[in-house]
Amino acid sequence: MKIKTEVKVGIIGIITIVIFIWGYQFMKGRNLVKHTSNFIVVYENVNGLKVSDPVLINGFRVGIVDYIRFSPDKSGKLLVKFSIEEDIPFAKNSIADIYSVDIMGSQAIRILFGDSEELVQSGDTLTGTVGGSLTELINEQILPIKTQAEKLFNSLDTLLWALNDILNPEFRSNVNELTASLKSSGNTLDTLLSNNNEKFHSIISNMDELSMKLNQSITELPHILANLSSVSDSLAGANIKSLVNNLDQSLYQTQVLLKNLNEGTGTMGQLMTNDSLYIYLEKLTRDLDLLMIDMKENPGKYIQFSVFGGKKKD
Repeated sequence: MKIKTEVKVGIIGIITIVIFIWGYQFMKGRNLVKHTSNFIVVYENVNGLKVSDPVLINGFRVGIVDYIRFSPDKSGKLLVKFSIEEDIPFAKNSIADIYSVDIMGSQAIRILFGDSEELVQSGDTLTGTVGGSLTELINEQILPIKTQAEKLFNSLDTLLWALNDILNPEFRSNVNELTASLKSSGNTLDTLLSNNNEKFHSIISNMDELSMKLNQSITELPHILANLSSVSDSLAGANIKSLVNNLDQSLYQTQVLLKNLNEGTGTMGQLMTNDSLYIYLEKLTRDLDLLMIDMKENPGKYIQFSVFGGKKKD
């Protein structure tokens, strides 16, 4: 039996359409050969979730999002249907959480396992949540760094303004003058060192000699300390107590003597306190003065002599 050309074309077209549909679904991540379980989730906001976005369990892709539609109750909520290819049992109170998988904002649904003993069945409605996007998390981490960077830039700006105020033409001129002065002082010091090189060598030699003498003195220091120790032992062995007692007795006798002199007791005390001796001596001195005056005026009255050696008679 000969097959007509039209039948052949029809068969080929059907096969092509089937292959195209299968390839399209395969490109979307859906395998038409394997059995799938379908679930519905109600969201207030899908945060940019799209059809064909992956469904993950512990980071492993197990399904895709089939469609996203508005709820028929006109509440504005969104119904998201996704299918899981693998027959993976999980609790009925598990959560389908929408989260960002990369910094570009790509979204996915991850299944957070619950603790219920009742397992979910295909066609059940799960509880849905929307986690923070990766961009928001990054912003939360970067915001403090951004704030600190802004403060740092403000501080640097203030510092640059302060440096600009400091490094004005007058300041730079002063710095140049100071540099020139230091250079001149350095040249002067070089000239001084070159002109007085011999004197500096002599000073250094004298310092070396002084250092040697100090070293010699340091070597003799133990002998000096030994002599001091010997003198200290001699003083310790001396009868210091007897010397102190004798000195104390001498001071006491001196004190008694001074007391007697002040009170006029004894010969020395009488001489120091009684003025009769003074009066007598003063009278004697005055009489001697009169006698000397009289002797000068009348020497013959006291000295008698003869030219020829004879004694003059009264």
